[in-house]
Amino acid sequence: LILCYIKENYFKEHSDYQKILDPGDTTKQSKRTHLCIKVEIDNNQYYIPLRNKLGDACFLQAFFA
Repeated sequence: LILCYIKENYFKEHSDYQKILDPGDTTKQSKRTHLCIKVEIDNNQYYIPLRNKLGDACFLQAFFA
């Protein structure tokens, strides 16, 4: 596990996201730290932020069905 930040540009490029903390406040969003899982696949590093409330978790069915 590692602490990470999500760059402000990411929030600007995905401004249509609905399930996000502080919608429309990209400065505040990009300053928030997230506890992330670091995964490396084919020399690419991915950081998956953990959340305590996932809301509608239907997307998980694709991975665990």
